[in-house]
Amino acid sequence: MVKKRKVFGFSFFIVLLSVLITRSVMVYGEKNRVYDDAKLYTQQDIVELEGEAAKLSASHNMDIIIVTTLDAGEKTSREYADDFYDIKNFGVGNNQSGILFLIDMDNGEVYISTAGEGIRYLTDQRIESILEKVLDSGLGEGAYFASTMSFLSETKKYLEQGIPVNQYSQDESVKTENSLTPKEGIASILSGLFASTVFFFRTKTKYKMEHPVKPQTFRRNSLIDLKVKEEKLLDTATVHKPIAHLNPLEEGEKSTTHTSSSGKTHGGAGTKFK
Repeated sequence: MVKKRKVFGFSFFIVLLSVLITRSVMVYGEKNRVYDDAKLYTQQDIVELEGEAAKLSASHNMDIIIVTTLDAGEKTSREYADDFYDIKNFGVGNNQSGILFLIDMDNGEVYISTAGEGIRYLTDQRIESILEKVLDSGLGEGAYFASTMSFLSETKKYLEQGIPVNQYSQDESVKTENSLTPKEGIASILSGLFASTVFFFRTKTKYKMEHPVKPQTFRRNSLIDLKVKEEKLLDTATVHKPIAHLNPLEEGEKSTTHTSSSGKTHGGAGTKFK
């Protein structure tokens, strides 16, 4: 009797767990995740992409959104992606975590916009790697479905790896240490050239002789006495000192952020494909 109760209890737990998981996936699945305004996918493509995006969203507690457009409304790809995310009020949790993938046919650019925890998961380095995979999948040749699936698979890989232990976020307006803007670089070069030119002519003027000595005077008054001098090596000592190498992890994986038109913080990057 006790054994039957244990079996019944275990079976009930499995059924309850299955219901909760299914319900969770259904809740995430209720939200549209593919917005194919440019009509780049077939209906079957959309069904598959919706399913993959919903599963990825549910397993990592953030919105995964796919968008295509033919008309960016005179916005850049970044502006369009960020505004689409903000206006549609995407994101999970208080910090509205999520990742949006945009194929912008108007600007000929593919762009990834991140928010909340999505910023921490997808660092600049990881986004660059994802975009390379997307381009390698034939985006420029019209393989829109294959390229989008590459985005999903690569994003899944990084989400499963977790947030890099050395990850940090930095607003794009903040200058890195010892960095110069192009204008500052040009000004520095011109200042250096001017200073070196002035120094050269001042030194040349300072050492210029009023009455230069003729070359033959030097030759007549110069005496050279060459002698052989021997030195014996008595002892040697070798000191070994380890060379310190910088650990790449100490440099950190940066997530560059910016502020959208609605005042929210986003990360992301894009690249041209046509």
